[in-house]
Amino acid sequence: MEFCYTLQERKKEAVVKIVQSGDLYEVRLDKANFQLNDIHKIFSASTNLMATFRPVKGIADSDRFEALKTAINAGARFVDLEYDLNKKLFNELMLIARTNGCSVIVSYHDYEKTEGIHELRVIAQKCKDLGADLVKIATNINHIEDIKNLLALYAYIHDILVIGMGDKGSLTRLMSMYYQAPLVYTFFNPKNKVADGQLSDKELVKLHKFLTSKV
Repeated sequence: MEFCYTLQERKKEAVVKIVQSGDLYEVRLDKANFQLNDIHKIFSASTNLMATFRPVKGIADSDRFEALKTAINAGARFVDLEYDLNKKLFNELMLIARTNGCSVIVSYHDYEKTEGIHELRVIAQKCKDLGADLVKIATNINHIEDIKNLLALYAYIHDILVIGMGDKGSLTRLMSMYYQAPLVYTFFNPKNKVADGQLSDKELVKLHKFLTSKV
């Protein structure tokens, strides 16, 4: 289990300085307006970075492709690819990642709801079949049953990370430590909190210690 710190800094110099700590950082390229040479410099500054570029209105998939390609070629450790990304671009990025020894996270997001356990298992398996080194399932939590369905995926799929989005989803982030998920997304500076329900590294450690301590 490894902490992955989300990073949405908009200044290249600030990002380069932060990532040199050696911790694993997810660089949210969709949160900034970096040029390709900026991206190359950032991902050349550390060998422990994840490249993520979520869909953004007004930004073409081809531009996202070039940004992620640049990050991979510069030395990204992980790249996050949406499972419904244009098939041609997905396959090209997968090949580039494999050539460069970059691990691929295939992610699925539903910002409105959480499907039932059967549907979630089908989605997770599709992500795995696409060649994922790590499957990431992130869905919005509306009911307690949603949390149960998400966490149940740990029993069916290896190398998976599930995230419940929204304030009600905080428990899934904590429980990912209990289930020893490969990665746990967190932050150390509140300005780099990228989602409701996300817990800081200090909160995660404190709560996990409390839950696992002997009475």
